[in-house]
Formats: sequence, C-alpha cells, structure tokens
Amino acid sequence: MASHRYTYHLTIDFVDKYEIGHTSKGTDALNDSQINIGQLVREVLQSDVILKGISPIVKKAIAPFEKRVDELKIQLNKLQIAFDDLSTYNRRTNLRFYGIAESIGEDTNQLIIDTCAKIDITINSEDISITHRIGKVNNSMGQRPRAIIVRFVRYCTRQMMLRNKKKLERGTSINEDLTKSNLSIFKYARSICVEKKCIYTSNGKVMYNDGKKRLELFSVQHANGLIDDGRD
Repeated sequence: MASHRYTYHLTIDFVDKYEIGHTSKGTDALNDSQINIGQLVREVLQSDVILKGISPIVKKAIAPFEKRVDELKIQLNKLQIAFDDLSTYNRRTNLRFYGIAESIGEDTNQLIIDTCAKIDITINSEDISITHRIGKVNNSMGQRPRAIIVRFVRYCTRQMMLRNKKKLERGTSINEDLTKSNLSIFKYARSICVEKKCIYTSNGKVMYNDGKKRLELFSVQHANGLIDDGRD
C-alpha cells in the first residue's frame, strides 16, 4: 500500500509540473523539444515524496552490509592484538641500545660487549644472537648515532642488562624492542601523562602505574580512558 501511495503522489507531482509548464509557455509554443525531460526527472527524484520513500528502503538494504562491516572490524582488531602478542613474544630477548658512537667498519657485537663491560656485566659473542644498526646511514655532521638492536641468546642476559641500565654513562640508554603498535601507545601515553614515570614498558607491554592501579595499556583509546593527565 505504501508503494502505491508514493506512486500516486509522484504521478500528481509530475502532472502538476507539466501543466504549469504548459500554461506558462502557451499552447501553440509547446512541443516535445521544449520539454526539459532531464530537469523534470531531477526535480521528481529530489522531491520529498521520493526521498522519504526511498530512504527506509535503502537503509534496510544496506543494514546487513553495515552489520558485516562491524563484524569484520571486530575480527580485524582481534587479529591485530593476536599478531602484536606474537610479535612481542618474538622480541622477548631483544633490546635497543642508544647513544653508542658509530664508525665505518665497526663491529656492533663488540660494541655491545664493551658497553656491557662498562656496567660490570661480562658477556661474549656466544651470548649474542645478532646485532645491527637500525635505519639508514646518515653521514651528516652532528647527527646522533643510530640505535643498535640486539638479540641475546638467553632471556636472562637481556633482563640482567635492563636491571643495570641505570649504571650506563650519560647519553647512553637501553630500551625494550617494542612493536610499532606498542611504541605508538607508549609515546602517546607519555605525551598526555603528567607523571612520565607512571608510563613504562615490561616485557614489551606498555604499562601504567600511578601507585593505586597497575594496568596494561592496549591502545591509544584505552590510554585516554585511564590516564589522569590533569586536563580536566
């Protein structure tokens, strides 16, 4: 019944427009070439009657697709979390060293061994799986040396380095090797948190501890909801 009413109103609307045009032009002057069919069609399709009739039909037609898109977004988010967890676990023996001077033909393994010796930690090449600089070579004067990423053979060696990192000389630092996602969360959380020390990493995860609660930050949105950054 609804569709019949829309058809009826559409017909009346079309006829009214035709009669108005017919009267204004004069009976003798009106012929097929003078009727702007395209304009009439556009006006009909833009009429409130047509729009009100089509709108619920279109909404009903696309509803299943919108539901499916929402389901796929949830699945994608779960896959991203699973991938990040796997990637974080794969980096569990990794560390990044910053501030170690860079030179042509250097031996990054030996640089790490020497850095460890400065804080009274003795390791050798057998404790290291692989080391290399991160990023493109930059020969510009005054540029900071690129970080060195290290994969240790054993997790305990990595932990020993983290426990003693405060002993490193000024300008040299050690951080966990975070995934791209967790690094973004960490940087954002630090940028909005008044007490920077409340934000830290543990086993590749971004943590928040204000003395009252200790929580893992899973996303930027999660960080926004948990961190009291003093903006209120």
